[in-house]
Amino acid sequence: MIRIRQWGFTIVELVVIITVIGILATIGTLGLSQYQAESRDAIRDSKAHVIAEALEKYYDTYGEYPSCQQLTQSPQLVRKDVLVNISLDALKTPRGAENSLACTDLSDTSGDDIFAYVGDGSATCIGPSGNACAIFTLKYLKESTGSVETIASRRQIPLDPNAIPTLTVAPTGLSSINATWSTISQATSYQLQYSKTTTFPTTEAENTANSGTLSSTTNSKAITGLSTATIYYFRVRAVSYSPGNWSETKTASTWSLIPPTVSCGSATTTSIQCSWAAIAGASSYQFQTRINNGSWSATSSQTAISRTITNSTQGTRIDIRVQTVFGSGEVSDWSTIAGANLTIVAPVLNTIGRTISYPNIATRYYNSANTSSCPTGTQLQNRYRNGTSPSTWGAWTSWENSSSTTSTSTFTINFPSYTDTFQIEIEGRCINTASGIASSSTSSGVSTAKHTPPTITLSPATYCAGAYSGRSAFHLRLGVQEVSYNFAANTSVVSWTLYRYAATGGWQSFDATKTWPWSANVNGSGWSGASNSTTWRYAPSVAGQTEIIASSSVTVTHNAAGNATISYSGSDGPGSAIFGSASCSGSYNLSDLRP
Repeated sequence: MIRIRQWGFTIVELVVIITVIGILATIGTLGLSQYQAESRDAIRDSKAHVIAEALEKYYDTYGEYPSCQQLTQSPQLVRKDVLVNISLDALKTPRGAENSLACTDLSDTSGDDIFAYVGDGSATCIGPSGNACAIFTLKYLKESTGSVETIASRRQIPLDPNAIPTLTVAPTGLSSINATWSTISQATSYQLQYSKTTTFPTTEAENTANSGTLSSTTNSKAITGLSTATIYYFRVRAVSYSPGNWSETKTASTWSLIPPTVSCGSATTTSIQCSWAAIAGASSYQFQTRINNGSWSATSSQTAISRTITNSTQGTRIDIRVQTVFGSGEVSDWSTIAGANLTIVAPVLNTIGRTISYPNIATRYYNSANTSSCPTGTQLQNRYRNGTSPSTWGAWTSWENSSSTTSTSTFTINFPSYTDTFQIEIEGRCINTASGIASSSTSSGVSTAKHTPPTITLSPATYCAGAYSGRSAFHLRLGVQEVSYNFAANTSVVSWTLYRYAATGGWQSFDATKTWPWSANVNGSGWSGASNSTTWRYAPSVAGQTEIIASSSVTVTHNAAGNATISYSGSDGPGSAIFGSASCSGSYNLSDLRP
């Protein structure tokens, strides 16, 4: 039996067929999409050139290109006021907005279907109130390749040669300075140069701590890495394809790591006020204080540029030193030391109560000065000067502590000389013995005292007598008398006389051939000799007659109380029967110094 074959596809064959059909369909679809993208690219290119030509016509009319603000209005306003009579369709990309002009840059990864209007970067071009651009670049994304196509302006607005930035520079740190300048409307960027000298660099590759050239699209630039405490010169110029003229050269100095200069004003009894000039860049100040040249206190910190330092003890010496602290952590050396002395209230010498007395031969003038109290922690001192009148004042004596520190001061002054009139001027002060600081002296004025030594009544004459052993009518006498007193030397001169005295008359004359030894002793000083009679040698004796044997004087020193008692004695004759001998002795009180 003959079998007839039935035609058909197996499952495998069907899968193969479907796959082939899918590939052919995909190829067809891709080819169509590429074709469509290229078609849209052609539209973009055509419209971009239409817009570019319209922009050039705008330049022909106004001598500048429109700003971003002008081109991003509604398409109707752009057609009416900017790109006059341009087709509204020309402003729209195939897949973009009605006005596809945008003030933004464009990259091959952005995917935006826009006409990017890139101006010169100036505020007048891209600012919200801008009205002109010096140049432009029109960009769009080519869909078929993903690349960015550009159309550049054929012309540019030249910089006004008089449009020179106004430069300002100011330090912002120990190694940084900030520069700012006025904007120039046509500028696309700026060049800033700095140098330690007036010779500026030529390339940016030379940027160092000494000099450099920097670019900026804004009107400010921070320059860092500079040298501390160094003056730098700066200049800037605008750039729009070609650079403009340089600005005036300005200078600024980086901050100095220096301590402040501290001074302290007038002090009071309890405080001093110290201040210093602010240091540029300082974030705070550290200070230390000390009292009476002692140890420095712990370090304290403050931001103010003055400090009031107090102490409760008048006359205290207070010192301060200050450091500058910068925000970056650097600290300057200590400043030179400044300080002041707290003042001390001066004592008031209200009166000079005085007495003159003679407690001993060194006559003293006792002065009692009534004063106000010295403050706690201080000592009252006095000094004086004297003379016969203010025109003959001597030098001030050294200051001496008084017997009291808080009330009436009584002290003693020796008379320096012995004049009839004596004047004395007293001063008192309060002193802080820890610092050596004293109040201003307060003079009591002139006190006048009569400095007349006391009237000394000299002791009257005295004598001793002794009869001769051979002739009782004749007596030997030794007379002693204080004849002068030396007040300054505390001495007296005592004179003495050794003589014979005829108590009765009627006697025969002495033997002219005889001589008699004699001696005298007054207060330990002795004299001696030999003599015979000259009075009674040839004539009988007469009652009351005297015959001097010898006389002299001796200086006697008084004791501390100004008085003295001395002894005296005398003798005459050999002790013979013809004339005999005589002797006597006694004591004598000299005048008393005390009145």
